[in-house]
Amino acid sequence: MARPAPIAFVSPGQVNFQIPAQTAAGPATATITSSDGTVSTGAVLVASVAPGLFAANSNGQGAAAAIVIQVAPDGTQTSSLAFTCGTTPLSCVPSPITVNSTNGAETVLELFGTGIQGRSSLAAVTCTIGGTPVQVLYAGSQNTYPAWIK
Repeated sequence: MARPAPIAFVSPGQVNFQIPAQTAAGPATATITSSDGTVSTGAVLVASVAPGLFAANSNGQGAAAAIVIQVAPDGTQTSSLAFTCGTTPLSCVPSPITVNSTNGAETVLELFGTGIQGRSSLAAVTCTIGGTPVQVLYAGSQNTYPAWIK
């Protein structure tokens, strides 16, 4: 059954869209028609839960699209990207993260995920970095794309 899907982002090599809520789990075909009438299709596998992280290279691989937030003891915050990109496509690589806990500062890594809709509680969301479990402080909707996370 064909259903229109809201589009969030389009580039020459990528289209981000929301799977309509009524779509059944299993194999499906996505059909994209550009403004000039060009039709592109691709196979997708629809699952009720498919967690993932957004990548800085926009291809699902490599450095995570993430922000490092340093919180000083007085509450002031500074932020930086957790990756750097060169001038060529797909050149983003992780940046070193300095954790300075000696002065009482906290370091927070903000990751942008998808596919965790319907979680039962914050405790049901886990994260590991390099095989080490880390505390998840928040997993939920954000106000930039409210229609995308429920």
